[in-house]
Amino acid sequence: MSGPAVAAAATADDVDRDPEADPEGQAIRRERLDLIRKELTVCPPRARQIFLAVYGPGGRSHAEAARDFGLSVQRVRQVLCEVRARMRAGLRQTESGDQP
Repeated sequence: MSGPAVAAAATADDVDRDPEADPEGQAIRRERLDLIRKELTVCPPRARQIFLAVYGPGGRSHAEAARDFGLSVQRVRQVLCEVRARMRAGLRQTESGDQP
């Protein structure tokens, strides 16, 4: 798990527990985590369920998620790719200062 997926699975407590992080760094990570969560809430419900099944607590493999949702492994991978792309786009938009 990496990038937005890690951030989506993380909690605000995880961000605050890093003893090495400076307050500014923690605030930035918390802001990014909030943005990623917001992007996840506007995803289609089925895509959100699949994303959380794979990247959430007790994350399942792509094959397990495919079986549980009655999809092919390729379709699960495609959905995950689409959700991560939305998260990256949201982060890029915010970091460039083009907030909607």
